Amino acid sequence: MGTYASSKQTRELLINAAGELVAQLGFSNVSTRAVADKAEQNIGSIHYHFKSKDNLFQAMIKSATQPVRNNPLAGIIKAHEKDLDSPEGQSRMLRRIIHSKIKEIFNSQRPWWHNKVIYQVLRAEENLLKIMRDEVIKPELAALEKLFLSIDPTMDKDDAFVQTVLTMSPIIYHAENAENILKFMGKKIYADHYLQKLEDKIVRQNQLLLGLPPDGQ
Repeated sequence: MGTYASSKQTRELLINAAGELVAQLGFSNVSTRAVADKAEQNIGSIHYHFKSKDNLFQAMIKSATQPVRNNPLAGIIKAHEKDLDSPEGQSRMLRRIIHSKIKEIFNSQRPWWHNKVIYQVLRAEENLLKIMRDEVIKPELAALEKLFLSIDPTMDKDDAFVQTVLTMSPIIYHAENAENILKFMGKKIYADHYLQKLEDKIVRQNQLLLGLPPDGQ
């Protein structure tokens, strides 16, 4: 059991080192030697655990997106589907899922490099993007689109997609551009009250566009 724990720890050290380096330097500028050195491990440990740099990067992306896969929107909606029977419940559902995404993305306990490497993949890394698209992006978008179609059956799929983009874009923008936004604000992190304001604005925008009542927050 001790060997297994040590092996698992080594694997996590390598993933974390790769994530930090990629976040700082970009995928094309990170070598297996640099990862091993940063993790203070023998370079052979990368081959032992991952076989190749590509596999290491895949494991890194899976680690960065684990919070999403652990708590998918489809699961949240399913657990509270009775709320969809009334406008008041639909408002609560919107609050619930928007709160969940903000809490997930801006969780202070989450490694700092997660969001940075995710958005690098979205811009440039086609092979890794396929993993994210299939395992994270498509399921999350599908869950939101299905929710909006159930709230407003007069929508078509384009309407539902636009509503999904309007909902997620402010959150994603704040995450992807956090460094510049915080510098402009003169802050080091997003304060809880600021994230609450962000949540409130997105929720209310949805309620107004969908003709739903305030949720009493």
